[in-house]
Amino acid sequence: MAVTALHATGCFVAVLYLIDPTRTMRGIGVCAVFAAWFGMRLITGNRHQILVIADLAVISLFLLSTPWLMVEPSLATGSDIMLAVAGLAVLGIALAYPPPISLPSAIFIAAMYGIGISLVAGAPVPWHVFSLDFLLVEWALMALCRQKLCRAAIITDDLLRVAGEDEVGRSVALARLRSARKQCAVMHDTAASTLLMVGQGSYGSRTALARQASRDLATIDRFTSAVDFPTESIDIVEQLGLLARQSSTSARVLGRTQVLLDSTTAEAVIGAAREVLSNVDRHAHANRVEIIVGDDRVEISDDGRGFPTDSTRVAERFGVRNSILNRMEDAGGAATIDSRIGIGTTVVLYWPRSSADHTQASILAGAETTKRLSENFGYSLAAIAVVVVVAQSCRAVISESAQRPAEILIMATGVLFGIVAAYGVRRRIPEPAIWGMVAATIALIPFQVWLTPVDLLGTGRNWAFSTVGWIIVALMYRRPPRQAIAVLVVLWTVASASLLVADPSRSIIVLLGYNLASVGAVQALGFLVNHYLLRSAAVANDLESDHVRRLAEEEAEQAIARDISDRYAAISTSLIPLLRQLADPAVDPGDPELRSAALIEDARLRRLFAETDAAGHPLLLELQPMIRRAEDRGVAVTVDTLGALPAVPPDVRDLLLVAASVTLTQADSRARVVFTGSEDDITISIVGDCGEDTAGEIGRLIGVTVDVVDGLAWIELTASTTGIPRHKELAA
Repeated sequence: MAVTALHATGCFVAVLYLIDPTRTMRGIGVCAVFAAWFGMRLITGNRHQILVIADLAVISLFLLSTPWLMVEPSLATGSDIMLAVAGLAVLGIALAYPPPISLPSAIFIAAMYGIGISLVAGAPVPWHVFSLDFLLVEWALMALCRQKLCRAAIITDDLLRVAGEDEVGRSVALARLRSARKQCAVMHDTAASTLLMVGQGSYGSRTALARQASRDLATIDRFTSAVDFPTESIDIVEQLGLLARQSSTSARVLGRTQVLLDSTTAEAVIGAAREVLSNVDRHAHANRVEIIVGDDRVEISDDGRGFPTDSTRVAERFGVRNSILNRMEDAGGAATIDSRIGIGTTVVLYWPRSSADHTQASILAGAETTKRLSENFGYSLAAIAVVVVVAQSCRAVISESAQRPAEILIMATGVLFGIVAAYGVRRRIPEPAIWGMVAATIALIPFQVWLTPVDLLGTGRNWAFSTVGWIIVALMYRRPPRQAIAVLVVLWTVASASLLVADPSRSIIVLLGYNLASVGAVQALGFLVNHYLLRSAAVANDLESDHVRRLAEEEAEQAIARDISDRYAAISTSLIPLLRQLADPAVDPGDPELRSAALIEDARLRRLFAETDAAGHPLLLELQPMIRRAEDRGVAVTVDTLGALPAVPPDVRDLLLVAASVTLTQADSRARVVFTGSEDDITISIVGDCGEDTAGEIGRLIGVTVDVVDGLAWIELTASTTGIPRHKELAA
């Protein structure tokens, strides 16, 4: 892209020379050859390295042809075609190649430019040439742009790769969890249905029931072997604190206050740490031990007598080899031992960071790096603006002229606005202030044109129109590229109009063309680079947000899976023996106790796989102990929810649960609790086989009227999310 821009703009300035009033016949010939070469390079688009070197040679010959292109030495102190070509060459090479190549090339081009100018009769010495220093500033800016662009591109590519891997990994994890949930549904459709048939006495023959129960047991066996639920995390800091308190040597735990690891890794770390502390107590004769916990390591240091770590006897000791080194390696980690005689011993236990942690760290680091790259570029733009303003204005400021105070004012204004732009990189500047500074910056151009004599408009005395654009670039750091470039267009339009009003000659038109090609293009490119960096930072922030969202989804699924796993473990001790009984054709499934047990296990199983139980609403959580106590008495309990349950104040929640608690306590064999939620209120409906006398006692206890129909007590309480509960009697 940079080389293509060089070729296209090179053709433009060569054609622009044709209307230059100072043109010469030899200069026209040189420009024709120059335009033909760059036109051919633009059409062919060949990027071979030899042709790039040929470009550099053609540009050098063009710059050395300065005496053929210039007839007035005064132009050597202003902008001209040679400065435009030299600047474009520096720009293209600095953007296309790394600094080890582009810097020597830029110096070479600047030397050719200076030598060519010095060959013009009466021209100043090369180091006094106007804008010669700008070539190095231009190289520094483009080298910085290239470095930031390459770094941002690499980081963005890495972030997209990591995010893609993260998406795949999380999709697989979620698919596994959802597969487990499907296994749960299969288990629900088999075992729960069998238990319900037994409880209701509709099981058919004993032989068919025994075969069904046997199939259920096989399904449960597949469920427990195939479903890989996430293991519970263990806080190793808490366990290390327990080991420290049990140690005979004074020990303390420092660093992280909580580190959660999976059970396999945690057991390895705790076991290895226990062996280390045991060795300290037995062999080290230490006064104190420090246990420092990090993100992926535990460092255990003592001030004991130490031992030679190069001793093979120490490495081959059973405790060190098996309980520390091998144990950590088996868990995917490592352990190092560093000991000095008379100073003490340090053992470091490392464990592998989880892929989720690594992904999260990579994405967060990438987001932070791209943000920092963008901010650094913003600061660089402000610094370049200040440097260019000072460098270009110093000749006019130090001159002994009547306009000197005004020149100092223009320079000071530019420097002040550049400093304010640097301040605005990380802090928000009010919009009116930004646009006020932009307007004032643009106004500096006609102000200086008005101060400058007409015959000096094309020299370094009129420096503002090609310089203050850098202030605009810095001030518009956070703006969209279209808006920023539109402001830049306004600036160059005002500059062109001011100059043409003061001197409507072809010399001014050519001067504007050369400056637009050499300076305006670079300023516009600065906007585009800045936009790319800001967009990279935005992409990184979006990826970070997506990662957090996916992580939350996975954690929610894992929480549900762990909940199901825990509750299955709690009921399996009664479920499996019951199914084994039913699988025996000799057992009578009509036994009242067996039927009652089947109904209870059926209700438990249905609640086990009901997602509403895992929603975590306080009402459901506080209801669980009441349900377990009722089931322990032989009561089959069913819980359902309809709609989303709103949050309710604790006092209202307690009143709602009183009815459920009393009913579950008094029920003889079965009870049902239904929660219905809406945007404005929540209703709890309870049905239990309490009997008429007990129902009346329940009504007096909770202060409501209880309907009893066929031995079933029906209660309904409704609570507003902001008001007081009220009850409603239900008809039979």
